[in-house]
Amino acid sequence: MDDWTADRGHARTALVETARANGVRIVPVLGNASEGRFDARRVARMLADPLRAAAIADQLVTFVSANNYAGLQIDFETLSPNQDAQLAPWLAQLHAKMAARGKE
Repeated sequence: MDDWTADRGHARTALVETARANGVRIVPVLGNASEGRFDARRVARMLADPLRAAAIADQLVTFVSANNYAGLQIDFETLSPNQDAQLAPWLAQLHAKMAARGKE
């Protein structure tokens, strides 16, 4: 199974339109899982390069804004305590960028 992509297929568009018509706030979830297994190495690769991590945060903000989502939920699991400590500043940066655009 391939990782999810932001494809704008007909079924997805209809689902989003129906949700919005009924007042549902849409908040996609970003996780570090593939094929049902969480992989801390994905997060480690991102955090190893601060420029890459910042670019990914920018891409996420653009994605959320372009699709008029309410925000973004992060679900990174099986991280070590050291990775948790490294992730916290990135999450703060992402939060600040989202808040600047009125997103969660």
